[in-house]
Amino acid sequence: MASLRVLLDQNMTLEVGEAFSSHGHDVLFVREELTEHEADRVIWTTATARNVIVVSFDRDFRMIANQISFGQQGALKRRAGLISLSGVRADVAARRVTRLMPEIEFTHDRAVMRRVRFQMNITATSYTVVDNAALRPE
Repeated sequence: MASLRVLLDQNMTLEVGEAFSSHGHDVLFVREELTEHEADRVIWTTATARNVIVVSFDRDFRMIANQISFGQQGALKRRAGLISLSGVRADVAARRVTRLMPEIEFTHDRAVMRRVRFQMNITATSYTVVDNAALRPE
């Protein structure tokens, strides 16, 4: 299992960070790495440059991740990843992450092996993994 490097969005709780770090993963916080109230596109660009997974309640990151032009996709899709917790209440987010950690780790490792961007959408009752293999350059 590869260690995950996650960048917690400014709206994410410290408990979610603790859920990742307690499983041996590296945790960065937007509020410590960037300026306060940084734009989502800047956060995504930073995540890409640092090869980290953005963890956020904000639905905008799903849109930003999918707006990268196809020409850039080959170079960028394997770098920044996304775990979206949209619709999950802040007070239960850490429990959802902890409960789903085996799936998060497995799907991340699979994405790395397949050389595609890791993207997981977690809700209060389920999760989905976005398969970005169709975007892989030949």
